[in-house]
Amino acid sequence: MSTWRPSDDEGAGGNRSGGGGSGSGGSDSGGSDSGGSDSGGSQPGGGGTPSWLRPGPRSPNTEQSPDPDSVYDQLGEKPDKCAETLHVIEAQPDDPQWLLLRGLAHACLGLQGQGGDWNTAARLYADTEGTVSTCKGRAARVVLGDALRYHQQHPSATVQLKSSAGSGGANACDFRIAAVTAGVGGEVKAGEQVRVEVRGAYFSPSDLISVSVLFDDVPSTGESGDVTPSGDGFAFSVETPAFDTYPRTVDVTVQYGSKATLEDAVTVLDPNPAGSSSEGSSSPVTSPSP
Repeated sequence: MSTWRPSDDEGAGGNRSGGGGSGSGGSDSGGSDSGGSDSGGSQPGGGGTPSWLRPGPRSPNTEQSPDPDSVYDQLGEKPDKCAETLHVIEAQPDDPQWLLLRGLAHACLGLQGQGGDWNTAARLYADTEGTVSTCKGRAARVVLGDALRYHQQHPSATVQLKSSAGSGGANACDFRIAAVTAGVGGEVKAGEQVRVEVRGAYFSPSDLISVSVLFDDVPSTGESGDVTPSGDGFAFSVETPAFDTYPRTVDVTVQYGSKATLEDAVTVLDPNPAGSSSEGSSSPVTSPSP
């Protein structure tokens, strides 16, 4: 079997809780940029059975073609069909995210006594060290490391992996709005652009065409643009909608299946102050928190 060791940053110190496998194993949540305390799970030299993948949130796949986030969901939700998912993965490019998922699919089969290639899983684990920055990618890599460790300690053992669907466990991705940047002092005129930065993204920037950005309950007008990937998230620009009264301090929500909200994110000003219906108002109207 290929040489394998748990990586220093992923085999210890991660925030662990129960996952989807049979037994009491655990896996890194992958949804936080900082480490946390270990609360159980399989450890180097321990005997716990490895847990399976954390739920997403689930990534809606608008492209209708395989992407790493949606295939992560397939592996987590249908561990009984890892052979079918492996065939899909093997047709994809040899970039780190796909290589990691290929290794995970082999481990899925191996853990359940359905074949799989442990040498390939170990090699791909080693080859992808330090190359995956997405929250689902990090979560997948920790689970693969746990699976390799378990197999190394119990070469003949098999486990029945449980689906992550409806498991109620902590999500792999802690989806949130990190910042909304607008004009000077957080003020922007209706019709102008604001910059939204999301972290812990469970979908790709290419899915933005289907993402709803709400200013309070009013959807943004126009398409999102100027997308800049950054670690496990990305930033993009979006147009501020118009309101009946100004100034108005609003919450900003990004919604795509799940949603994230940043309260009192920006204050929207009248684009034509001379014709404002609230001329002379001295304080912004703040919408109630959801």
